[in-house]
This record gives sequence, C-alpha cells and structure tokens, in this order.
Amino acid sequence: MKTLKTKLSLLLAVAMLMTSTFSAFAAEKPIEDGAVETKTETDFYQADDSEELIEEPTEEPEEESATPSYTVTWKNDDGKVLKTDKDVPEGTVPEYTGTTPTKKADAQFTYNFDKWYPEVTEVTEDVTYTATYTEELNHYTVTWVDWDGTELEKDEDVPYGATPSYEGQTPFREEDAQYIYTFDKWSPDITTVSKNVTYKATYTGTLQKYDVVWKNWDGEILKTDKDVEYGSVPIYDADGAVPTRPADGENTYSFLDWEPVLAYVTGDAEYTAKYKTISRYVNITFNPSGGTFVSGETPEEGSDVYVLKLERNSSGFASIGDKMPVVERNNYEFDGWRRLENGKVVDGNVFFNEDVELVAYWNEVPHQVNFYTDEDATVLWATPSTTESNWKISMDDFPKDPVKEGYAFDGWVIKGTKTKVTVDSSFPEDTDVVPTWIKTHIIHVICGEHGSVTPSGDFEIKEGSVQRFSFDPDEDYEVDKIFINGDKFPLPTDYYYTFSNVTEDQTLEVVFKGREFTIQAGDGLTPSGSVKVRMGESITFTYNKNNVKYLLVDAVRDENVTGSYTFENVTRVHTISLVKKSSGGSSGGSSGSSVGGGVATTTTYTAAKQYSDNWFVDTNGAWKIRNSAGNIVVNSWICDNDVIANGNDVWYIVGADGSMVAANLVRDKNGYYYSFETDSTNRKYGMMRNKSGYYKCGDLRIYLQISDQHDATYGRILNQDSINKLIQTFGVVDYPIGNENCVYTATF
Repeated sequence: MKTLKTKLSLLLAVAMLMTSTFSAFAAEKPIEDGAVETKTETDFYQADDSEELIEEPTEEPEEESATPSYTVTWKNDDGKVLKTDKDVPEGTVPEYTGTTPTKKADAQFTYNFDKWYPEVTEVTEDVTYTATYTEELNHYTVTWVDWDGTELEKDEDVPYGATPSYEGQTPFREEDAQYIYTFDKWSPDITTVSKNVTYKATYTGTLQKYDVVWKNWDGEILKTDKDVEYGSVPIYDADGAVPTRPADGENTYSFLDWEPVLAYVTGDAEYTAKYKTISRYVNITFNPSGGTFVSGETPEEGSDVYVLKLERNSSGFASIGDKMPVVERNNYEFDGWRRLENGKVVDGNVFFNEDVELVAYWNEVPHQVNFYTDEDATVLWATPSTTESNWKISMDDFPKDPVKEGYAFDGWVIKGTKTKVTVDSSFPEDTDVVPTWIKTHIIHVICGEHGSVTPSGDFEIKEGSVQRFSFDPDEDYEVDKIFINGDKFPLPTDYYYTFSNVTEDQTLEVVFKGREFTIQAGDGLTPSGSVKVRMGESITFTYNKNNVKYLLVDAVRDENVTGSYTFENVTRVHTISLVKKSSGGSSGGSSGSSVGGGVATTTTYTAAKQYSDNWFVDTNGAWKIRNSAGNIVVNSWICDNDVIANGNDVWYIVGADGSMVAANLVRDKNGYYYSFETDSTNRKYGMMRNKSGYYKCGDLRIYLQISDQHDATYGRILNQDSINKLIQTFGVVDYPIGNENCVYTATF
C-alpha cells in the first residue's frame, strides 16, 4: 500500500500538470480592449481541512515490487563449490542438502566435517558458506622384524610425529657356513612416524675360517692348511713338491689331480691325490650285442661280455692275433667286430695301445608272426616277413579279437607259453600266437521305477571276477529292497552290492520307494502330531469346523474352513494347525500363531533391535529378551547391533513364547528359508547365517548361497538344493512372522 504522503504527492503532480496546461492555453487567448491582464497562481495546491499542505514533490512515485531473493553458495575448505542455491527468498534460513562434505586425510590428520562458516542465518544478501572440519591425529603401526622377516615386536597406535623405539632384546642371527653375524642397525633409518612402517634388523658378517687337509692315495696326510677363509680357493703349497705314488707289479703311476675337484672353501675340506695308472696290459672287451659266444674264450660267470687281456710289447702295443672269439645269434647273420667309438671293422691283425671295446654287428634274417584261432586250429592271420629285430604290429593291423560262445577273449599269448602279446610286443624271430579264454556268466539286472542301477541290463562277467553295482534313487526316493536270484537280500546301507567270484549266472532286482516326510498336525486335527507320509502319497486331515476361525498351512493362513484338508502328492514336510474362533477381542497389532502342535495362540508381533543388554536366560535355560518397557519380545526378528559376524550385524528370531530360535532351518510365513547356528560352543548360538559359503550342518557339509542385499531378502537361502538337504536332515521349523516384522539397522 502507498502512504498518505505518496497519495498527496501524486495529486499535487496532477494539479501542477493541469495548471501548466491551463496557463499555456490562457497565454494564447487575445486580450480584449479595456481588459486588465491578471496572473493566476498555479504553483501550489490547497488541500481541504483534512489534509496538510504538500509542497511540490521532489522525486518520482515508487511502484510496488516483489520480495527480493539471493544466491547462496556452499564451498569446501579448498574453495571448491559443492552446491549453489539460487533465488533464495530474503529472510529464509538456507539449508545444505548435498552430500556431507569431506576432506581427504593426510599423513598427520583425519578430518571430520564440523560446521559451516560463517554461521548459517537468514538470507539478506548473496552469501557464501565454507565447510570447516575438526582434526583427529592419525596413529600408525610400527613393526620390527628380523633379517628373515620374523616379527620381533609390533607397536600399535603410535601417534603421528612420535619417534619409535625398539624395546625388545637385541636381535640375534645364527651364524652360517659363510659368516658370524653381529647386529648392526635397523633399516631404514628410524625417523618420526608419518605412516605404517616396518624396520628390519641388519647385521655385519665376519667370514668363517676352516681347515683344509691334503692326503696321499693311501691316506697319509701330506699337509694341513688352517684358518682358510670362506670363499677362497685352496692351494697345495709344498715348496714345489708334487705328490707321488710308487710303482707296483702291474702298473706305474703319475700324479693327475686332486679328488674331489678343488672348490671354493665353504667348510672343513679334505682332498686326496689322484693318479693316472699306466698298465702293462691292454684289455679288449668283446660285446656280443645280443649274441652268444660259441668258440674261443667265454665270458666269466655273471658277465655278458668277454675281456681279453693282452701284454704290451716293447713299444707299448698288443695284437689280438688268433684269439678273436666267435659268436652267433638266432635269426641274425654275424657282420663283424667293430670299435664301439667309431664303428670301424677290426680283425686279429690290428694293434692296440689302450683298452678298447669291440661290438658284434648283425644282419637280421626275415621272420613273421602267425596268429591262430585256437591251439590246434588253422592260421587266422600271418604277418608279412620282416628283418627288423624290434618289429611291432601296428594297432590297425592287429587281428580282431576272436569269438567263442560262452567265453570271453582274454588276450593273445605266444604258443606254448603264458607270455602276453600286445601291440607293444616286439618280434625278433618267427612266432606263433594263440588266444586265451575265460568262461563268462550273465548277471540279469531288473530295475524298478524311480531309480537306476549301474551297470544295467544283461551284464556279462568273467568267471571268478568281481562286479559292483550301484543304486541311484530319484530325488526324494530311496531303495526299498533288493533280491538276489529271487531271494530278498538285507538292504545295504551304502546303496552298493558286489558279486564276488562269480561262477554261474545271477539275477539282481532293485525296488525303490518314495522317502517319508513328516507333517506336524496340531490339536483338533485327525490324525494329529507327527504324521509320516511317503513321497507322492496324499493324506487328509479332518476337524470340527464349527469353532475354527481359519487354518495355518505351512504358516500361511487358509480361510477355507470345510472340516477337512488334503495334502496332495506330498513332496516335502508340511505343518497344519487350527486357529479357533476367539471368545474375546484382540489387544491390537498384527496377530500370529504358534505352529507345531496344539491350537494356535494369538500373540502380538513386536519389532525390536539393539537389546544386547536385555538378553536373559529363563528358568528353563531359554534365551529371551526384554524391550525398553521391560516386556518379553515375542514373534519378532531382532537385530543385535553389539554383535558383528562376517562384517555384518547379526539377526535373531524369537518365537511365540519369546525363546530365541536355534533351529537349523527356519521358514517364515512367506515360505522363505533361513539357516541358524545351533552349536552353543562356537559363541554364535541362535545367529542367522549371513554369508555365502560352506557350513558344517550336523554330519553334512553344505554350501549355502545367501542373499547379502540389505533389503527384505537379507539372509535368505538362494540355492534350493541345499534347502532340500537341510530339510531331509533337520526338518523345518515354521514361524508366523514375515518381513514386516524385521527391523533393519541404520548401517543397512
């Protein structure tokens, strides 16, 4: 709204404009004869009695405008703009809605966001706020290790800037063959702490010294050198003297070298003089190369070569002369004696001045292999002739196995022997080969429905042999009974049966049956209690429907109250109970029912968490928990933030009476499965398993693939095959609670 003064100013301006216009008009009008010109006062405005006299306005009138707005800029302490809020109305207290500012830690400090500077107040102009931080001094770990990495001491929580010191015993290193060690210093040099650091002990080494003993061929000590440093080369220094060995009746000797070969000193060492032997004789060794000696000298007993000892002449040479031996070899022709090292032919007139080995050379005589159908039958197949001494028959050319009724072929043998013949056998001469046989028997396998037997069908088996049969029932089926030759046989515990030392035909029959499942039926149902039902069968439960409100079938509410309920084609465990009509009202909240026998009782679901200090054990030894009001919590998921397992918060379930659930397998009212610890000795009793991996469950080692998503699926078992194994071993405990009863912690 404009003020009264503003209104009067506008009126005065209008009046002045009108007066000015009027004056201009009057000036142009002609003055009549005899008239007197007069001046009209038009430079002020006379208000009535209710208004004050207003002088001529000195400024232009203002128009009404909108509320002003400003720009708010949010910056990190390094000047980086985090967020800009434009058009913030005047008088508004701005609010930062971005991600909490952060400042990268340095070696000295870790920074935590504190507040904005200046203090955030109502906006009256464009403004910039800068994030400020508190400083937390960093601490580090100093590790002291020995030369080989062995940890000697670990100092944790050492503040930045402190100078670390080693408080343990002075490091010690055992001496080795090369050095005696003395502690020197730490590496790297010790400085003030600015990061995690490892200091390694370093040592100075003093070379070890050893004794070197020099001996002659007969053990006589020629010289001993003491205090020879590690790594030096030993030298025999005897004033130029060389070790000697006297001649004997057979040989003379000259010094050759030291034995073992001289090597760098790494410990006490002993060297023995080695001599070259110069013999009076030349030894000629004859190697028949597969043949035998038939004339002349023969090999010594136990030897397959013959050595001819020839005395040297005055020039040091010896000749074989007429002492060359004669050899022979089946299916081969002799092709002369040749020197082993060069293959040259040698006769009796060659002279030798050193020992030499001569080898007999042979030319093969053609031969072949004959395969017969039986000991006295005709030839089945004959190989081509060959002269190869190591000739083998290829797999493609090897004859097919012969057939004989009532028998199984058991391989080829050389006629008149038990020597097996295969594709790896070599044939250096003519050879006759015949088949061998083993009598056979039939095992007739009869397999019932819902499983298999391996091997199956009519199975042929060799007499006296062993045959093992395995039985593999279909899923949810088991072996019912087995019959051997029509007679019922005790059921084996490991699903195997073995025929041993079979001497006649046999019959094996296996019958399978569906495995049993347990249905837990509550009071008021007929039948009731733990009812056994076999796989694929159906069962009907009856009840008086007059006072029944609804049924709980596998923890799911069923409003179809007809007086009976049928589980068709049972393939797993089930639960069924009655919820009777209540005679009074409910106390409020969502209600649930206990399952597993008896009429269900109405309870109130309670969501609870962070009750570590309120766990207690009742008089029956059951763990329970109280809420902040002191009441026992029932039918709820509970997250205990004071316990961490596998890096996550731990969840528990409490049942209708408040007792902590420690069943291995639990199914909630939505049909989802969860696994819980049952071992009270591992300090995890009652905790929900929350990490995928292998778990020992009873006698089983089961892989559980568990959802780690922090939503309504957290902890749920994902792989169905593990669920089936757990059900078969432990059964299922059903609880009428669902995801709406879960309380998730802030860390989720």
